[in-house]
Amino acid sequence: MTRAFRIVTGAGLALSLVLAGIALRAFVLQGSSPARPAPQAEAKRTNERAPVVSRRAQPLSVPSLPKAIPADAVPEFWGPASIVETLETSRDPRAIQAALRAVLSTYSSRSTRKPMPGPELEQALARHVRSDTGAIARAALAAARVPLMSEAPATELVTAIAGAAAPEVAPARRTLALRALDLIRPDRRTAPVLAALEQALSASQPEVVSQALFALANSGPSLSPEHRVRLGERVLELAGHPNPGVRGRALFVLAEIADLVTPEPRLAAALRSLGDREPYVRAEAAALAGRCGAPQAIHALMPHIADLAAANYDLAFTDIEGRSSIAEHRVPGRPSVAEAALFSILALSRAVPVARQLALTLGGGVQPQARVLENVANVRRWYGEVAAQIPR
Repeated sequence: MTRAFRIVTGAGLALSLVLAGIALRAFVLQGSSPARPAPQAEAKRTNERAPVVSRRAQPLSVPSLPKAIPADAVPEFWGPASIVETLETSRDPRAIQAALRAVLSTYSSRSTRKPMPGPELEQALARHVRSDTGAIARAALAAARVPLMSEAPATELVTAIAGAAAPEVAPARRTLALRALDLIRPDRRTAPVLAALEQALSASQPEVVSQALFALANSGPSLSPEHRVRLGERVLELAGHPNPGVRGRALFVLAEIADLVTPEPRLAAALRSLGDREPYVRAEAAALAGRCGAPQAIHALMPHIADLAAANYDLAFTDIEGRSSIAEHRVPGRPSVAEAALFSILALSRAVPVARQLALTLGGGVQPQARVLENVANVRRWYGEVAAQIPR
């Protein structure tokens, strides 16, 4: 009996030790890993989050923004209704700017899944374009991109922006307004738009004139014969403007609108400007010469095929918020004067009946200088062979 008891007791002791080890391991694991909350506690925590989820699911109108939100933030909860309401009712400049920025991501100028801008939005934009606060006016003109690029921009909005480009308006705001008007489709530019562009050609600030010329270059389909006669004379005058940005842009207009002036003064402006002191102007002149369809211009272009000066110009001015800024002037696809001349010679060579047609190995974008010089050598050889057959 005693022996049996001892055996049982020994087995019990062993079992007790095993159970104690399991309990100790569970205790250690419990201390290293957080316990899962009880179902009631988890349900309670979920219920506490529910109002936040519900609030984000509803479009909110936000008359003001907390100071913790950065000035350039676009809240996730903007929707068409909240944007319009904020633009119509808010007096908080930061909220207005945020709503204006949200226009670009919320609306579409064409039929997509995004809503098209309606009359309420266009009226609100027209009002903020006239804002005395430069940052708000800038944001409104940027947001106006959406309705301006639609098939039929609202008359009230277009009139407001054209008014912001009037002669009595500050140059910085005027420049921004002209840039906005250039977003309108080339064949949808109405009388107020064309009047604003024409008036800006007489501005004393070169950045205003340059921007107007750039917009005018894209307005050909909207110009009447009367417009062409009047504007053509003015553009030819501006090809001699003191500022190189204006001179180059005037040549760009003559290149883009072939019948703005008659062929003779158009070609004469190009050839005369090939001798300009500014590389950007020389490059625009070379590009214009290639658009004139007169193969005799090849002779005038040949001295410029090795001119590797960069075909760009930066016009410094003060923007609508009083900050220093620049307006970049570039010749598209022609990084240097040489490349502008080479491509124009290539275009004009098609009208010369010669045995060997000219070919270039230049592609788009910036080319290695060595490749440009290879093409220079090729054009010189070609010109040496066919110069006598090119009319003068």
